[in-house]
Amino acid sequence: QLKYSQSIESTGSNLSVAAYRFSTDGYMDYITGMTTRETIQDGHNKNIIRCAKNRLSVSAAQTLPQGYGQFYLSAWQQAYWNDNTSDRQYQFGYNNRFKSISYGLSMTRSHDAFGNAQNTYMLNMTIPLDNLFGFNQMGITVNRGPGNTMSEQVFAGGNAGEDRQYSYNMTAGNNRQGGSGGSTSSSLVVNGSMRSPYATISGLAGTGKGYETYSAGLSGAMVAHSGGLTLT
Repeated sequence: QLKYSQSIESTGSNLSVAAYRFSTDGYMDYITGMTTRETIQDGHNKNIIRCAKNRLSVSAAQTLPQGYGQFYLSAWQQAYWNDNTSDRQYQFGYNNRFKSISYGLSMTRSHDAFGNAQNTYMLNMTIPLDNLFGFNQMGITVNRGPGNTMSEQVFAGGNAGEDRQYSYNMTAGNNRQGGSGGSTSSSLVVNGSMRSPYATISGLAGTGKGYETYSAGLSGAMVAHSGGLTLT
């Protein structure tokens, strides 16, 4: 990978260019690998999953005068080893604040391997809750995608304890395919973590249409020194 970025403080401008070359035609990232595995299990040819060959991305951001927020532009194009076509995507976004509420608007236009264009629109907001019902802030995301697909997501998170060592989050989502008359699916995810002097313990539980998910984690460090072994 080759990257270049430039920040101009006097104008509040940022520019970034990145080029990637995947020199091994059998290379797969995690998502591509899992998708290929599922494709084989379903009895399909694994070659229908395209492996990235090269990618070029350009992004620019501009801070406007105080109170008027910031906008950004980005574009990328990606080619593949086992396919002669390429994908392209363009995005425009705007972020600002209204008093204590942060909000953002974005529009994405993507072109698939056959040249078909799809538009996606997204609105997100972050609102402070001042420890209302134990939550410090909440977020709302509304997304409209191709084929009148609509999705809404509400997030609420908080901290507790003298050192804010306990954190917890709850995310509820709803997705509608094909507009108001299409199929609907909902999901709920709850997760939290506890930070102790010896380790950080985390857990997650979620449910949605046709699935459940659970996870637990333990992270920390061990320092060996002349006095013994210290957990942190």
